[in-house]
Amino acid sequence: MFALSLAWVAVASGYSTSPIVLDFAETRYGEGSSLLMCLHGTLQCRALCCSVPFDRNWGGHKFCGHFGSHFKAEVWTNCWGEGNEGAGGNVRSQCCECVADEPPTILPKPVRAEGAESWLPSHKGQEGYFELPASHEHCDSRDDGKCSGFNLTCPTGSLSVPFNQCLQGSLGRWEDGFQLACGMDGAEVYTYAYEGWGCSGSFGGYQPPSAFCRICESTVTLTTTWWPKPSKSLRELSWDASCVPTTSTRTTVTTTTDPFAGRGWEPVGGAGGACRGDTANDNAPEHYEVHSLQSLEACQAQCLAMFPRCKGVEYSQGRCEVWVRPEGIFVAKDLSGFTCLRFGWPTKYLQPVDGGDGRACRGDRVTDNLPEYYTITKTRFLEDCKARCAAAPVCEGIEFSLGRCEIWLRPIRATTGIPGFSCFGYSPPSGLLLL
Repeated sequence: MFALSLAWVAVASGYSTSPIVLDFAETRYGEGSSLLMCLHGTLQCRALCCSVPFDRNWGGHKFCGHFGSHFKAEVWTNCWGEGNEGAGGNVRSQCCECVADEPPTILPKPVRAEGAESWLPSHKGQEGYFELPASHEHCDSRDDGKCSGFNLTCPTGSLSVPFNQCLQGSLGRWEDGFQLACGMDGAEVYTYAYEGWGCSGSFGGYQPPSAFCRICESTVTLTTTWWPKPSKSLRELSWDASCVPTTSTRTTVTTTTDPFAGRGWEPVGGAGGACRGDTANDNAPEHYEVHSLQSLEACQAQCLAMFPRCKGVEYSQGRCEVWVRPEGIFVAKDLSGFTCLRFGWPTKYLQPVDGGDGRACRGDRVTDNLPEYYTITKTRFLEDCKARCAAAPVCEGIEFSLGRCEIWLRPIRATTGIPGFSCFGYSPPSGLLLL
């Protein structure tokens, strides 16, 4: 059973809540898909591509914590190739949120008639009890031919249309399933079947219980993928055009054979320092490769020979560290005799767009914010977001907000006002050739 809390977060496009998982199916390979519904707003999804290096710290529902803790997965795969039995495809997870222009309003949940037992399936003799045949649109019963239910009323607002949810998990009894049915905030059981005919999962070797739920609504609009169920196969669902590598729309100003295409060196920290990752103490050995070289210039040449893996160098007394950390070099620890240089898109060319502060980046106009325009990483610091831009294969600019860093893959030509957001476009001097 998946419970929902209608806690919301402010996002660049409005207010976001977590979708409800109505049903899901998963193969023995750990791949599968969900049916999702929004109690508030509309469902918006983005692909976590297989090309994004896996990070065990993503967390969340099927790795969707990469985008935010409120995202739920509509599709998830193991990124296996076509030659294996898995789904294949280029999508690790298709992650969705519910987005609205206004924050949600949670009304009191529907109530049953006085004296009705709320923790047991409805049965004859209780006030408000009714039965529906299996042929009814609000009954999803497999074998017993009927659904039991209670009439509901709303203390505030009006009853929503019923929506169907399958109960998954390893519950001990069907009565336990009933107690957990419609567990999202503000919802109550309308009808209940011990075995849901349309459910995809399994409950002790049988079809799982199924419930139709209702909420009290004012201006809430239910949006769902439940009716009808998707007709595409998991393999078809695991492909997304946004995960196909695209060429940058940057303009070539001059013609050159420079393989580094406008990238350059810039010092990290002050006059002297040792390179570090996320913090001044982040010096994990996997961040760099060590070479014995007798000059800083030779160390830089070694970096260029390892391009595009190389993100910068640290040099000291015949020791050369070529940094290959994908996120680049964020900070330098103040140490005498050390030099730390970053190689990539110089961060000094990241310039505020429309003032920068309080602005969220957009494409050609204020409503143009397609997910394929950028990649997302997590960092607490604006300067780290800039460093990640420097290390990226393509960076047209960055948007930073609340620990979220967007690396833009296309030019930023518009912004919209959002408190707590910052937008910077990459603007090198004319004459530099960019990818």
